[in-house]
Amino acid sequence: ANEYSVKVDGGSGSLDMRLSGQENLIIELDMGSGATDIDLPANVAVRVEVKDSGSGALRLPKNVQKIQNGQNKEEGIWESEGYSSASNHILVRILSAGSGSISIR
Repeated sequence: ANEYSVKVDGGSGSLDMRLSGQENLIIELDMGSGATDIDLPANVAVRVEVKDSGSGALRLPKNVQKIQNGQNKEEGIWESEGYSSASNHILVRILSAGSGSISIR
């Protein structure tokens, strides 16, 4: 499968992303003060890496488990079961969450 990378440098506006899950995707988020919503397709393998959780709320998909701790409870790495062997997967890397909320569902 093809792999695509997207880097989002957010400011104060909101961001709503809807993903198809038909390809391998790396999303890097460096957010400001707006709300970020990422809608994942059903049954896609996902990994979420939180480097800087910021001060906003962080909501992760129900099917991910924390596999590595970070500096605080909202930082670290989460993966869905079978991520490493999945043919299509999505990696969401949160470089900075800023002060806005981030929801991945």
